[in-house]
Amino acid sequence: MFDRFYAHKEWQKIRRLITYIEEEDVEITTLEKPQLPQVSIAKAFWHRRSERCYSTNKLSAQDISNVLWCADGINTERGYFPILRTAPTASNHQEIDIYVFDERGCYRYLPTTHSLSKMFEGDVREFLCEQDFVLAAPVIICLTADYLKMHRHNRMKRIRYSNMDVGYVSQNIYLYCAAAGLATVACGRINRYVINKLLRIKNGDALLCHPIGYRI
Repeated sequence: MFDRFYAHKEWQKIRRLITYIEEEDVEITTLEKPQLPQVSIAKAFWHRRSERCYSTNKLSAQDISNVLWCADGINTERGYFPILRTAPTASNHQEIDIYVFDERGCYRYLPTTHSLSKMFEGDVREFLCEQDFVLAAPVIICLTADYLKMHRHNRMKRIRYSNMDVGYVSQNIYLYCAAAGLATVACGRINRYVINKLLRIKNGDALLCHPIGYRI
């Protein structure tokens, strides 16, 4: 009860820091075409690690594009076949959504157009995770589950499968960062109440955050 009360007080403070973008004014930013580093998968596995120290230098637009596509971008569109992603999901529900937080605000990743849709203005990165080391990272990627996309399953299975599916997306982020010389770590100690309120999630949940930056 205390934790929820504290989170609610935090939310009241956060709400004054942000300005939501009205639907008619939504800004869509088309990302650069993915250009992946020419590194073998074996080398990426050797260099995959959790890192908690980051340069404060901003990530390039190309790196942001690359990491989002690797995380859960579209890799196959073939006529009547279903659209396929770089990460698998149970029954191909594709319920994992990706949000990008930086000093300017929050953006939702749109895989079908490989673009970003701005949700709100305002820097709220300090409120997303319970660990201070994330504050140095110029970008924090948040992975959430949309249970409405999993209509064939009951609530227990939705939670179980989405917790499994988010791991595939997280590992894709790890492997790209390993190949590109970036630092990241999967953070499960996140402020779910605050993130769900920020992203207006009603039938779903925030699952993981990945701070990302250049290695020091």
